[in-house]
Amino acid sequence: MSIDTTTHPIVQAILDANQSPEDVTVLIGYFGPSSPSKPDHVRLYLSLDFHSYIELYNPKAGGGDILNTLPPDPDNPNHPTVVFVKANADVKFVKTSSTGVQASFLQGPIASANRCAILGIEAVWHITLPITHCNNC
Repeated sequence: MSIDTTTHPIVQAILDANQSPEDVTVLIGYFGPSSPSKPDHVRLYLSLDFHSYIELYNPKAGGGDILNTLPPDPDNPNHPTVVFVKANADVKFVKTSSTGVQASFLQGPIASANRCAILGIEAVWHITLPITHCNNC
């Protein structure tokens, strides 16, 4: 019985980029634009909830962090792209989160102080700390 040892397409794509596999990091995600202040970057969203992404340097002239990609499956519009990135690339990982709260939670002293900061008003805090005594006093 013959064993199939055909080079996997992902490994072949790394080799096609003239890289050795240990010099490449393989990421999987969904490309999107970066902020307008970073025209030479793209975002790679790691999932379809869009709560985390990696900012990759990708100038139009080439020479960025992205070495190669394997396109998404045309039969599955939600299929991610396989992205080959230089292992030594300095990338920015961003994770966002939000929490639902009741509106009354936003009425406390911390929220009030933050509202003052947003409005440019100085907030004054008065905190009373309990006095404790040791056994020697």
